[in-house]
Amino acid sequence: MVVYHIVLVKFQPGVTEETKKAWREMASQLPSQVPQIKKLEQGKKIPHPFDAGWEDGVVFHFDNEADLKAYFPHPDHQAYLKACAAILADRICFDLEV
Repeated sequence: MVVYHIVLVKFQPGVTEETKKAWREMASQLPSQVPQIKKLEQGKKIPHPFDAGWEDGVVFHFDNEADLKAYFPHPDHQAYLKACAAILADRICFDLEV
């Protein structure tokens, strides 16, 4: 079984491409900081008529729900959330157990 933690974001108006790239880089560092994350996937967004304005996203892979729940309070995850707060207008998280 695998748990996918899907995070979609909308950036604050005026956020530069450089800052968006920095957000992606911060996210890509999390697997090396949080042992519960088994894999992270990122890619280029393909616009879709029903994407509701979500601008970017990442998919985290966990072995199970317990690992996902251990990730939430992890200090490096909390630092990431704090660092991103000023540039994100909105985010949505959706978890799937497959």
